[in-house]
Amino acid sequence: MNRYWNKQGIEFIWITDGAGWKSTLKPLREYFDKADYLMNLEMLKDGLFTKILL
Repeated sequence: MNRYWNKQGIEFIWITDGAGWKSTLKPLREYFDKADYLMNLEMLKDGLFTKILL
C-alpha cells in the first residue's frame, strides 16, 4: 500500500466534490499517483469513507 503522508506525518484522503477535476486537475493527478484514496462525495455518501477507516 502506498500511503501518502505530509511533513507532519498525517495521512491524507482527498475528497472532492467532483467539479474539482476541472479546476484542480494537476494537484489531483499528483495526489492520485502517490496516495491510496481519492474519493468524491458520492463515494462518501455510499459509506466508503467508513470502510476505509475500519
